[in-house]
Amino acid sequence: MGSDRLELQVLEEHAGRTVEDLLRKELGVSGRMLQRLTRKKAFRLNGKPTWLGRRAGMGDRLSVRIQAPAKNTQPQGEGSERIEILHDSEHLWVVYKVPGLLTHRTHDQQPPALIDLLAQQTGIDAHAVHRLDRPVSGALLLAKSSWAHARMDSFLQQRQIHREYLAIVEGRLPESQGVIDAPIGLADGKKRRRAVVSGGEPAKTYFESATELSAISPGHRVLRLRLDTGRTHQLRVHMAHLGCPIVGDRLYGVATEQIPRPALHAARIHFPLPDQPKEAVVVDCPIPKDMAELLETSKV
Repeated sequence: MGSDRLELQVLEEHAGRTVEDLLRKELGVSGRMLQRLTRKKAFRLNGKPTWLGRRAGMGDRLSVRIQAPAKNTQPQGEGSERIEILHDSEHLWVVYKVPGLLTHRTHDQQPPALIDLLAQQTGIDAHAVHRLDRPVSGALLLAKSSWAHARMDSFLQQRQIHREYLAIVEGRLPESQGVIDAPIGLADGKKRRRAVVSGGEPAKTYFESATELSAISPGHRVLRLRLDTGRTHQLRVHMAHLGCPIVGDRLYGVATEQIPRPALHAARIHFPLPDQPKEAVVVDCPIPKDMAELLETSKV
């Protein structure tokens, strides 16, 4: 299977189903993409053009040509920051986002973002499956095509993509592990700051003490955080709501000279492959230098 083609060998359990049903449920083609591919007559059954209502028989081979990864011909500028690739498969990348780098630009006046730098580096315009706040470091999942992006977005909505973070927080935990189930919305009178508010969007975070990293000074704790939802600033808001703001978080806690950003790192991501959803991939991202130094200087 090439990155611009999807194929399905029709087995006994598939026989009798329509081409449309197989494309949607077995190959993960979205409704919007289905319309676009229909206009392009991109479907083939046993190598011949077919139609969505046709029923496939056992042994048939269904194929569809999808949009190949968009090419970017802009050369990488001298001195441009190279993006570290942690995982590279046919349809996906996982890359390391350094703290301070935007995932993607929201207006032209901003400096090149990770998406721009990766396009210059690889020649492919990738799609971010999720995002990391600008000051946050760690593993970021990217799709190489619009089909892969739609497929991974559906996995994200179905809670099949799991993201684990490491955070260094201040204060005393009420318990060593637990869940924060508290809605998040805009703080009163603020355009950027979020807060736990009645009537906000549902948000759930799981936390537990990272015992192997917890031998640091009193008042600081290292936590593993796992997102169930993915609201803007969710982990930072929930930690502040718990009374344990993330060290260095100027927006939701207190600035410190120890680290110039929130001590929050996307340490692990677990996800299915878009063309092989039963095959799971786990990618780890080592803790960055600034947080490692903070841990070292904070040891008891």
